[in-house]
Amino acid sequence: MQPAHPLATPGHKLERPSIIDGLSQAHLSLIIRGVRTRILVLVLLAFGATSGAPPPGQPPAGIQFLGRVLSVDAERHTATIKHGRIPGYAVQGTSAYSVDTEEVLKSLHPGDDIRATVYPSEDTLHNVRVVYRRHAK
Repeated sequence: MQPAHPLATPGHKLERPSIIDGLSQAHLSLIIRGVRTRILVLVLLAFGATSGAPPPGQPPAGIQFLGRVLSVDAERHTATIKHGRIPGYAVQGTSAYSVDTEEVLKSLHPGDDIRATVYPSEDTLHNVRVVYRRHAK
């Protein structure tokens, strides 16, 4: 006669032993701890549990946006841009930005639609590209 299985209920006969039967309490504890760790890692990855800051030693990520040039001030080396919401940077509005190169600043004209990159810690436009020019040359 087989010994009673610790999980068996009265009147219920287990046909085969469980995988758990052959494991020691220490092994079970290690398995459960490993499963918990994997679940935690998956949850953190799913919810993006990073701080949003780049790893140490890496520059911050640039944020691309589209905007329209309203004015260019060559003396102050700035361009005033009307833009939509720039996620992680600015709400919809109009802002004056410096431009990373003098050559790009000289090429901008009111009415130009541009694509540019900004970085969270500065007010300078980088990688400015005119995507549509409204004025006649």
